[in-house]
Amino acid sequence: MEKVKTQIVWLDWLRVLSTLAVILVHTGANLNKQFGQIPITDWWAANFWQGISRFCVPVFFMISGVTVLGNDLPIKEHFKKRFIRIVLPFLFWHTAYMFFNWIVRLKAKPMDFLQSIKWIGGQFQNYSSYHFWYIYALIGIYCILPVFNKWIKNATQNEILVILGLWFLTFFINNKDLWGWKFTIDLPYNSGYMGYLILGYYLFHFTPKFLQMKSVSLMLFTTGVLLILFPTFWISQNAGKMDLKFYANFTPGVLLESVGLFLMAKSFAFEGSKLASLRNFISKNSYGIYGAHLLGLFYLAKYGLHFYTFNPYISIPLTALTCLIICGIIVFLLKKIPFGKYFAG
Repeated sequence: MEKVKTQIVWLDWLRVLSTLAVILVHTGANLNKQFGQIPITDWWAANFWQGISRFCVPVFFMISGVTVLGNDLPIKEHFKKRFIRIVLPFLFWHTAYMFFNWIVRLKAKPMDFLQSIKWIGGQFQNYSSYHFWYIYALIGIYCILPVFNKWIKNATQNEILVILGLWFLTFFINNKDLWGWKFTIDLPYNSGYMGYLILGYYLFHFTPKFLQMKSVSLMLFTTGVLLILFPTFWISQNAGKMDLKFYANFTPGVLLESVGLFLMAKSFAFEGSKLASLRNFISKNSYGIYGAHLLGLFYLAKYGLHFYTFNPYISIPLTALTCLIICGIIVFLLKKIPFGKYFAG
């Protein structure tokens, strides 16, 4: 299957939506965790925005499945390109968060050389910011991508379906998030985020006819949202505290929501949009925005804009949108600095 090298507008919109969704998730996360300690209507506001935004990470991986799986790049060029595009910006933002942690959280605590080395190593081992887990996962996937590229270029549609079928099984028989235990047979190559890449590739190239109907994709998305919202409420109510189990990326609700949104975007005619410039701006800078957004949320909260500034149904999206715009501008300005395009993302 040949790679598509032209701009794919609906993928750009998906990237924009996923970037905003990540910020929405992190904007309302602290409010969401206060189940039983705040009015239930406020908690439902956070749960609502969480529920309709959990597609963010799976869809990011599905987009990667469309754009990088089946690529013809020689292995040396593959690693060079991914290092420049993924690793350099990651090192920049990781360093920025390390300085933030040292100056703001540790109050610039003095350290000797050995303490500094140990602390910096701990920052890389445990992430200088929790959202970098995604970048670690992405780097791991890109390390083995050349092998999957060769396989998927020569695989038949049915062979890809077999791998996806095994991957789907891991949602139910090997899912620690759902059942609290894992099957004793290890399934490392049929589980994990690589499955979302393969799913994105498959749905882009081989979308079954019944999934091409807008009503079906809308039904999948809606069902997914409901399978996140209400089970989360029920198990949290039974436990007397917040239970995040159904927010996990490997749960049926998140899977259905992600597939539904992906298919809706694929079937939608976005050409000629008056928001094309904004779409392209956010899509182009999405990686840098992802890197910067937790710093953005911290300082917005410090100056009074956060999930509880107004009614949380309004505050959460308003804060997220403001953060998206500010971080986008910061990344844009960083790219104007000499060599900035290599580290800003």
